[in-house]
Amino acid sequence: MTRFQPRLTIPPNPSPVQVQKQNMLRIRLRRVGKKGAPAYRIVVADSAAPRDGKYIEWIGQYDPKVDPPAITIKKDRAEEWIRRGAQPSEAVRRILEKDGTPAKEDAK
Repeated sequence: MTRFQPRLTIPPNPSPVQVQKQNMLRIRLRRVGKKGAPAYRIVVADSAAPRDGKYIEWIGQYDPKVDPPAITIKKDRAEEWIRRGAQPSEAVRRILEKDGTPAKEDAK
């Protein structure tokens, strides 16, 4: 092994639970905005990533401070990610249902 090659430790036969946890995607809220004035981005992220951490795609935004709350979402991208198996969080599921986007793969 040369000095600059990274050391990789891959288990010989990962269990299905380990593989599933690595690939689980969530559609969830990512907080942005100032203290006391929250706004949220609706993003597709790995389930293990922190709330405000790295995300795969930004598919919408939600502003709860205006009356009525402002929701902007790319419906085609949300439906595509749900078809691919991404699971919306409970808050995003309510937002999607309010906006008229099916929150489940079979609900078309």
